Amino acid sequence: MAEYVRRKRPPASHPYWARLHDRAHPPSALLPVAVPGVIGILIGYYGGSRPPYPLSSAVLDACKYAAMFAGVIFVIGGLVTFHDSSRHTPLRERLAASLGSGVLVAGVVYILAFFGFGLFLTWLSMCTGLGIWLGMLVGSLIGGVPGAFFAGITYRNWRERQRHWPRWE
Repeated sequence: MAEYVRRKRPPASHPYWARLHDRAHPPSALLPVAVPGVIGILIGYYGGSRPPYPLSSAVLDACKYAAMFAGVIFVIGGLVTFHDSSRHTPLRERLAASLGSGVLVAGVVYILAFFGFGLFLTWLSMCTGLGIWLGMLVGSLIGGVPGAFFAGITYRNWRERQRHWPRWE
C-alpha cells in the first residue's frame, strides 16, 4: 500500500505563488472603463453647455498652451542650470550649458504638453454645442470605448495565460 507523502511547501519566491495569485485575481474590467467614462461624462457635461468649439481652435489653443508651459519650463530650467553651484565652469560654458539644457527640456515638455492639451481640447471640442445630455453621452463614449477595448484585450490575454500555463505536477 502506498503511503501518503507530505511535501514541503514551496518557498515564497517560487513561481507557484505568482501563478496562484494570477489565477485568483483576474484583471478588472471596471477600472479601465469607469475612470475614462466618468472623466468623459464630466467633460461632456461642461462642453455640452457651451457653444461649439471648433477642432481648429482646439489645436491652436493646444499649441499656445504648450508653448507657454514650455517657455516657463525653459526659463526655470535655464536659471537652475545656470546657478548650479556644483558646476565649477567658466561663465561662457555655464551660459551655453544652461541654454542648451533649457532648450532640450523645453522641447520635450512642449511635445508632452501638446499631446496632453491636444487630447483634452479635442475631446472637449467633440462634446461642445450638443447639449448637456448628448455631450455627456459623446464624452463617455470617447473615454469608455477605448477603456473597454483595453479591458477586453487584457482579459483575453489573462485567459490565454491561464489556458497555456504549464502543469506543476
